[in-house]
Amino acid sequence: MSTVISHQQMDQFVINNGQLLVGGFSLAQISRIVGHNAFYAYDRQVIAAQIQKFRDFIPARIHLHYAVKANPNPAVVQFIRPLVDGFDVASQKELLI
Repeated sequence: MSTVISHQQMDQFVINNGQLLVGGFSLAQISRIVGHNAFYAYDRQVIAAQIQKFRDFIPARIHLHYAVKANPNPAVVQFIRPLVDGFDVASQKELLI
C-alpha cells in the first residue's frame, strides 16, 4: 500500500502566458539579464509575504529568528533584517554577514 503525501499548493509566484515570474520578470528574461542559465532568483515580495504568513500563525510572544545557515546570501539577510526579530548564527562567518 502506498501513501500519497501532498503539500499546500505553491501559489506565491505569478504565471503569465505559461511563464513563471520572479519579481515581475520571466525566468527567460532573468537568464538574459544575468547572462547564463544557472542562477538563483529571489522575489522580495514573496519573501516578505511568507514571513508575514508565518507570523500570522504563531503567537505574538514568540520571537522569529532566521537561521543564516539556511541561506547566507548577504542581500537576502539584509532584506529580511527588519522583518525578523533576530538571527541564528553558528559561525563567525555567519555573524559577519
